[in-house]
Amino acid sequence: MCPACAGFGSTERPACSDGCAAALARADRATDLMIRKSFQIVKLTAIGCYLFGGIFLLFAPLSLWMLPKLRLAPILMAVTGIAMIIMGVWYAKSARQQEP
Repeated sequence: MCPACAGFGSTERPACSDGCAAALARADRATDLMIRKSFQIVKLTAIGCYLFGGIFLLFAPLSLWMLPKLRLAPILMAVTGIAMIIMGVWYAKSARQQEP
């Protein structure tokens, strides 16, 4: 480390030149952007799970009415819908816990 960079405190990142400091700042902004985008993706995934879970639960009784001989289809649709909603809750909870 050069003598100019040795005077930095522990909270700052040392840089030997202005160009290096600018590159470190750009890298930090890119990392922050990736973290924010990943949290947005997790939130959208939770919304998608809620939506598809609701659709599965909505169509479960309809499939019983439309196809009365297939008794297993509405049960599988209802179980899948419940599982999707639980997954949505899990995604939303994990996004809330770790959001910066």
